Amino acid sequence: MALIESDQVDILVSDLQMPGMDGLELAAWARDVAPAMPIIIMSGSSIFGNCAQRGDFSFVPKADLPDALQPALEQAVSQLERSRRRSGTAPKSEEQDEPISKAKA
Repeated sequence: MALIESDQVDILVSDLQMPGMDGLELAAWARDVAPAMPIIIMSGSSIFGNCAQRGDFSFVPKADLPDALQPALEQAVSQLERSRRRSGTAPKSEEQDEPISKAKA
């Protein structure tokens, strides 16, 4: 949470069920701290996907990993890049901040 508060997280990927705080609580808190940050919630329950259609975050069913995670991450990167362009905080060059879809592992 300290990393999100210090603006060191670009995309939040969280499980729905965690000890102490669930993914929805974390997403709500993160949305207050970093409103433009894309959020991806993973869950083993497919029923949860119906709730995730609100648009606050992307939902990835664990049964579909890793296939469903890649497009969700690509969408999150696109959302992040659009947000940065609108706010004027986009990187000056591709060398400074290479998109995750092009980054080397």
